[in-house]
Amino acid sequence: MTNCHPVCDSASVYYDVFCIAQLQPPPTPSTDCGSFNDDSEDSVCYEIAANAEDCKDAQAICHSFGAASVHSEQQNSYIRRLAVSRGAVNGVLLGAILSGKGNGFGWVDGSDWEYVNFHQGFSVDGFGDCLSMDTITTAEDIPEQNGCTSGPWKDGQIIYSPGFPNDATVSCEYFLTVDSGSRVRLEILFLEANSCCDFLMVTDGYIGGEILANLTGEFSGSKAYYSSANMMRVIWQPGNGVGVRGMMMTYSIY
Repeated sequence: MTNCHPVCDSASVYYDVFCIAQLQPPPTPSTDCGSFNDDSEDSVCYEIAANAEDCKDAQAICHSFGAASVHSEQQNSYIRRLAVSRGAVNGVLLGAILSGKGNGFGWVDGSDWEYVNFHQGFSVDGFGDCLSMDTITTAEDIPEQNGCTSGPWKDGQIIYSPGFPNDATVSCEYFLTVDSGSRVRLEILFLEANSCCDFLMVTDGYIGGEILANLTGEFSGSKAYYSSANMMRVIWQPGNGVGVRGMMMTYSIY
């Protein structure tokens, strides 16, 4: 889970959307979810909206059903698998908003806040008032130790993959931000990755944004990428990471 960037600074961010419908307990087990997808383990039916929407419009579309709440590892895994199977591979909006209830969030359907699975370093004050699920990476992909830290990072700081230059086997995620009204200029200074299976992914915004680059191989010099607003996400994803040095980058206000 991460915060969902609010649409309030002229740049709209769009998300695939999950809606949820709770079945009434039938006298005998039923799998009649109509056009929704049935999770037989909890008698809940799920649907992905046909079009990506911003936070406000997504909540309006799902109002008659209630945007999805998550209460267990089983539900979390089912929603993520369903999202990926439907092509929603860059995040989905969930049914939670800031409320001061458990990490500052509460489910809009009024259910208890009893399951927490935030990304390392989240939730973060000022990063938005909605909640979304990451479908690019999993908790297993991004370790909380072994040199992968959550920042915060500062513009102008040189940022390295964990273990650089001696070890490139540890995945890591970098959330870069500048002042509202500005843009992020990311500069890749060095990359040495196995072209078979190691990648450096750059996305616009924190979640739901365009994939700006998915780099591999060797590079030394300077490659620049720009966000559309004040947030950018960079993911070092070594599928192997053996015999290479990893990556080095920096960012600035643009």
